[in-house]
Amino acid sequence: MKLSIPYIAGLFDGEGHVSILKKYIGKNKNAYYHLAIGIHMCHRPLMEIIHSQFGGYLNGKCAQSSVHRHSFAWGLSNKRAADFLEEIGPYTVVKKEEIILGLALQEHIELHKYYPDSERSKIMNYREYLYLKSKEHKKLSFEPLPLKGQWFNGRIYSNKE
Repeated sequence: MKLSIPYIAGLFDGEGHVSILKKYIGKNKNAYYHLAIGIHMCHRPLMEIIHSQFGGYLNGKCAQSSVHRHSFAWGLSNKRAADFLEEIGPYTVVKKEEIILGLALQEHIELHKYYPDSERSKIMNYREYLYLKSKEHKKLSFEPLPLKGQWFNGRIYSNKE
């Protein structure tokens, strides 16, 4: 079975993540940035289809107690993650801005794989900017909807049944 790109984009909008990760490597502890994306959910057959369609990794996590279910994580990184985001991007709504930031990072990495030491500061500053903007998006939140019968903006909220 092959899933449609709009379906996968909707699934990713709800269950997926776009991460710009920062690591420190080497004896000088230089910053290294990379793109990682993934979906984490409990429905194994769907995760296996996505894995077979796009590759990457697929890991399972055993339930921690009887009230939890087993869960599965699928993901891609770097160029393969960018290719995936390019494909689903036009169909996303919720993660549109995070996708744009992730693609900007990967494009910047591809364009500046090798650079002179004199350019290092400028290149790292731009990647740090993308990293920080990505972190800002993770903190966005919205007011919860009130429960039926509760006050909301000066009037009682009711679900239409």
